[in-house]
Amino acid sequence: MSVIDTGGDLASTQVILENYKKANPDKVKEIRIQRAPAPELPAKIKAQQDAGRLDINLVMTGQDGGSLLAQNQQIIQIPDLSKELPARRPHRGGQGAV
Repeated sequence: MSVIDTGGDLASTQVILENYKKANPDKVKEIRIQRAPAPELPAKIKAQQDAGRLDINLVMTGQDGGSLLAQNQQIIQIPDLSKELPARRPHRGGQGAV
């Protein structure tokens, strides 16, 4: 899995990716991390597209990176995979439960 982080989200989500990898070794052999400022994101993706080898599987960005990708028509609609995800368990907790 190749991840690009433009907003610093990886600091709080890397453990989630690592846990997914551990739980799904048949789907994820390794996680490659790239970091870039949001303004560079469209050019990075375009260069890979032009080379015929887009290898970014997950983009972690904020509104700035998302709007830049939208302006360059580089956002694709992904299929609804919600049926393939495990059912959500009800939260059983104390304060802070939503």
